[in-house]
Amino acid sequence: MKDLEKYLKYYWLENYLFDNVNKNFHNRGHLNPEEFFAIVIWKSNRAKTNVRKGIIKSTRTICAITAEIFQSKTPEEKLDVFLSPKIPNIGIPMASAILTVCYPQRVYHR
Repeated sequence: MKDLEKYLKYYWLENYLFDNVNKNFHNRGHLNPEEFFAIVIWKSNRAKTNVRKGIIKSTRTICAITAEIFQSKTPEEKLDVFLSPKIPNIGIPMASAILTVCYPQRVYHR
């Protein structure tokens, strides 16, 4: 029964993302891989393998990438963390989805 409760949070994925993941991001200053890929799956389930490959190619961890976002001062800097050539396979739509969960009151675009 405990496992069922653990996975039930994913049934209402949007609620989980905008409540739990958002709060965790602001409390810790970064996302863990489970939270990061929950956002990726919410945005585009088919993209998760390409996103994973891009992060591996970047030789950076998800915690380090999202901590850099947390520490960035301006919305443009936050968006540039993903759009720089340092992290392949993450474009504007995916970056925008991740930033939307982390900062829901802000609109990210180019």
